[in-house]
Amino acid sequence: MSICILFLFVNIFRYSLFEDGSGQFLVDPASGLVSTAAILDREAQEDYHLVVMATDEGLMSHSAQVTLNVHIQDLNDNSPRFLQRSYTVFIREPTDQGTIPYTSNNYYRSYQF
Repeated sequence: MSICILFLFVNIFRYSLFEDGSGQFLVDPASGLVSTAAILDREAQEDYHLVVMATDEGLMSHSAQVTLNVHIQDLNDNSPRFLQRSYTVFIREPTDQGTIPYTSNNYYRSYQF
C-alpha cells in the first residue's frame, strides 16, 4: 500500500492602498481592482499618485508595491463665461507691442485681453 500526500500551496494575496490619493480611490482587497470612492473633478485635482500593495498570506509573508499614476482627462463641463457683458480698458500711449492691458480671474478661467 502506498500513500500519496499532496501539498497544495496556494498563494492568496490581499491588496491595499498604501498611499490612497486623498481618499478618492478604493481597492478591493481580494481582486486588487481599483475604483473611485468619490466623484473626481479635474479642475480640483488633475493627477493622483497611488501606491497599491499586494501581500501574500503565506507563513513567511511577502509584499510588493506598485505606483499607479491616474491622470484625469478634461471633460468640457464648464462653458466659457465672462463675469461682465462688456469691459472698457484704457491704454496709455506709447504702449509697447505685446503689452497685456487687462487680466481677469474668474471662477472658471483666467483670461487676458
